[in-house]
Amino acid sequence: MSETELKDLLKKRSVIKGKVTVFKNKYVEFESKTDITSSQVNELALRLGRFEIVFNNFDDLREKIESITSDSEQLKENIQIENDFFDLINCAQEFIDMHKQRFTDADDGSVSSRNSNQQINIKLPQIKLPSFDGNYGKWLEFRDTFTSIVHNNSSLNEINKFYYLRTSLEGSAALVIKSLEISAANYAVAWSLLCDRYDNKRQLVHNHLQSLFRIEALTRESDKCLRNLIDNVTKNLRALESLGEKVDCWDTLIVFLCSSKLDPITLRKWEEKRNSLEDSPKLSEFTDFLRSRADILESLARSGSNFERPEKQPQKKLDKSQKTFVAAASHPTTTSSPQSSCLICKGHFLIGRALTSLPAPNLEEAKPSQLHRYARMEQVRQHFWARWSQEYVSLLQQRTKWRSRQPNLQPGQLVLVKQPHGPPLTWPLGRIEKLHKGSDGLCRVVDVRTRKGLVRRGISCICPLLTDGEDTDEQHC
Repeated sequence: MSETELKDLLKKRSVIKGKVTVFKNKYVEFESKTDITSSQVNELALRLGRFEIVFNNFDDLREKIESITSDSEQLKENIQIENDFFDLINCAQEFIDMHKQRFTDADDGSVSSRNSNQQINIKLPQIKLPSFDGNYGKWLEFRDTFTSIVHNNSSLNEINKFYYLRTSLEGSAALVIKSLEISAANYAVAWSLLCDRYDNKRQLVHNHLQSLFRIEALTRESDKCLRNLIDNVTKNLRALESLGEKVDCWDTLIVFLCSSKLDPITLRKWEEKRNSLEDSPKLSEFTDFLRSRADILESLARSGSNFERPEKQPQKKLDKSQKTFVAAASHPTTTSSPQSSCLICKGHFLIGRALTSLPAPNLEEAKPSQLHRYARMEQVRQHFWARWSQEYVSLLQQRTKWRSRQPNLQPGQLVLVKQPHGPPLTWPLGRIEKLHKGSDGLCRVVDVRTRKGLVRRGISCICPLLTDGEDTDEQHC
């Protein structure tokens, strides 16, 4: 019995499919005409009304077929026919609305002809329906646009509205009404479910406030960045105002929030502008300033000028030794000691730093404007050392050595261990651990604790270093 009933249903479906083809051919015939009349538009409207009745019959027929069989081929055929119905109803309805509006404007005299002997037919582009993917930030825009174009359009029936609604939804929003079948009775239910889900005032306010506080800081001066900042703030504030928030009292907060996102140059200009105002700046004054600034930047960018970016003066290149010194000065090294190494060695009096430091190149002839701060300090030291070595050190050579007896070395004293085969900069640093005295009570040999271990050396290979609080004339290497 079911097979016989299925065959009858398939025959009826074939008849409906033939009617779809007939209506499609008729619509193509109307659409191809360039001088369609009002009577032809009315004829197409009558055919569309009959065609919608056929679609309702097909909807009932489809339910019966799918209740009898689950064959995938039959299901695909039903879906294809349904899609043809939707496409033809949508196109025909838009075609009718467009030409009816044209005839109405012609009757009211709103459209004037430039030449009475010629009639210009202009086919306007179709209005693309908005799409919504479940983002709360886009809900208000989608709701107002869809309500204006589709929901409040009295010329559309409920099933067409449902079709437009389903084709406009994407992602999580489409899942809200996915379980509802497309029918005239279900449109009101679908729209109500969608509004209940996304027309949440608390969630919408939270989303727009979050967008305001997440505005990205501007890293450089740009007219596009300034305009994007203005548009972003204006869009969210208007959305909050439409939700009932009193944003007209937020000027101080919004100006502070936005000014903290400006680039350094624009921020400096705004501070100068704000200081010229007697009262706290209003948001309108702040946006006017940003627009004016964006206009200036756009004009300068169009003319190829650089704004407030003075040309760099050519600098004399440093030689290799000077570059090495400046690089090392940025990351100075320190010499480790077995214990605390708070000392003042002779290098501090000779060159202003420890003898184990990186040798500095000659910077006496370099221009101070070309040097970093540390290099300029080194240049001052070199000038001082040049004069000190010429005017004072030469006098020391005339003094008689060993005029007084020197005291013995002491345990714990910081010393340098001389190495005949290495330069002084490579001599190890250590502290005296034990003294070995001779029969005369004078120290001849000492044990020194260095980083590499304990070594024994004669005092001729030991160079004592001065520590804080010691007199420079008491000990000599």
